[in-house]
Amino acid sequence: MQRLQVPKKLVQRTVTAERVWARKAKKEARWQQAQTRSERFREQRTQLDELNEDIQVARTARWEKWQMGPIAPRRDIFEAWGATDTNRQSRQSILSPKELHDRCAWAGGVKKLNIKPKDRVVVLEGPERGKIDTIASINDETGTVTLDNICKTTTKVPDRFQTVLDAPPTQNVPMNIPISAIRLVHPIVDETTGIARDVIIRQLTRRGEDRHVVGENIIIPWPKEEPADSVEHPVDTKVMDVDAQTYVPSLTIKPIPEGVINELRNRTSVFRTRHDARYIKKVIRREEEKKAEKSNSAEANISIRTPLQELNRQQRNERRARGKPALSESMLEKIGEVIARNKARTLNDSGLSEVKSATPVLDAIKESHTPHL
Repeated sequence: MQRLQVPKKLVQRTVTAERVWARKAKKEARWQQAQTRSERFREQRTQLDELNEDIQVARTARWEKWQMGPIAPRRDIFEAWGATDTNRQSRQSILSPKELHDRCAWAGGVKKLNIKPKDRVVVLEGPERGKIDTIASINDETGTVTLDNICKTTTKVPDRFQTVLDAPPTQNVPMNIPISAIRLVHPIVDETTGIARDVIIRQLTRRGEDRHVVGENIIIPWPKEEPADSVEHPVDTKVMDVDAQTYVPSLTIKPIPEGVINELRNRTSVFRTRHDARYIKKVIRREEEKKAEKSNSAEANISIRTPLQELNRQQRNERRARGKPALSESMLEKIGEVIARNKARTLNDSGLSEVKSATPVLDAIKESHTPHL
């Protein structure tokens, strides 16, 4: 069976639709990028204002203690003095993909992060610098981690929680530490002494399912994952029943009814590149009808002429059949009389006389220009 060729109109329609969609997607991406940049600027501006306010309060307290001495106001009597707000602790600035990748670059990038919870890491920045702890959780969206025992901050507990849960006014919560501020710590056996000691791993890379130290032929094992606590009940489905194959596909039976495929896909989508033969024939027939309507053939023009156009066409054909009219002798005489009468009236009005012969005039001109000896 010969395959029908897709009309050029359908191909051009798909190409145009894809081009328009790409242009809209690019415009939407630019708008989204501008919105993200604006939102990030506002968040950073808010955080910077809060930080400047805290610095100003600390400077004021220090000045009061220096100038007033024992009579300086005591602010540390409040239970929540020095604690940060909960929303301030949990707030994170939006990072661009490049910034997020750079933050996790030493660990293989955010897409192939080579650290997991239960890994031992050392803190490289802040007041807890040099301390070793275990990772409690990892946030891939912000490129941060929380530790089990160190790097905690004091936050205020909202009043409603203090009333309902009888919670203290403050509590210590883990801080979100950037992955760039930590490094992996793992015991490695020294080849010379044969003693295992903790070594800071500066950079990791992924090879298959293993993580390796860059520049060294050393594999760092993944932390052991604790098995999930699963409680079995009498009504649970058995594993053998779950793994049993109960459906065997057949070539004689279609996997889905014929009408369902049109519900799963858009049959009239402008992005389609494959069309069935019936639709192609329909488009071809429609194009042929349009060409017939726009053609300048006599048959097409006859079918769309008005009665007035038909009358004018009939009169033109009759005039062509009669040919050009011939003038008779009497008509020529009449025309000559009219020309002579009009000529005499024109000369009288202008005060000129008719010259019957040009020879006397030429002789007079020659005599007037002849030199006298």
